[in-house]
Amino acid sequence: MKKLTYIIALAVLLIGFNQTSFAQTADTPVVSMASTSSSSSSMEGKKIFGLVGMGAYDINSDFESLYVNFATTNINSASLGFLTFFEFGFSDRFAGEISLGYSRLIYSNKFRSVIKENYFVGDILAHYYFLNEEKIKPYVIFGGGAIASSGGVAPVIDAGIGMHYMLNDEFSLKADLIIKSAIIYNRGETRFGISYHF
Repeated sequence: MKKLTYIIALAVLLIGFNQTSFAQTADTPVVSMASTSSSSSSMEGKKIFGLVGMGAYDINSDFESLYVNFATTNINSASLGFLTFFEFGFSDRFAGEISLGYSRLIYSNKFRSVIKENYFVGDILAHYYFLNEEKIKPYVIFGGGAIASSGGVAPVIDAGIGMHYMLNDEFSLKADLIIKSAIIYNRGETRFGISYHF
């Protein structure tokens, strides 16, 4: 009888030990996955290269008057173009971007018959990722740059919002809305295109 009691007690101990081991083993992958997910969401060390289309509308700008023979004010105009960019993540939330692009004036409310003007755009921007999720990565944009035509160069201050929508681990759709402002120049830009993450 004592022998049977010892056997039953030993079986109970073994079952309890196995259940504890299984619970610990089951919990381990969950912790590992959470850690991996957090790491992949971080922008630190990430590099992004891309090409985007650009549409712009210039509001109350004297800048377009630089390529005609007389002074004027309050020119409203629109342009289309494209740009390429490179972005590098400095920390979990902050990244820097350098972009260079080209746009062409397609409409002016003052000079409908003039030759359309070509513009070159350059920016150095900072991105703050305020919601750094796996799929959607929105950010605040701030920085500065310049826009140049055959008539001159206008420095600008940039501010706006943007986001990456991740298609997979390597590619995303990028969308930005940026306001460029200077003494003689106010421009709203929308940018949309494809990005490669590496």
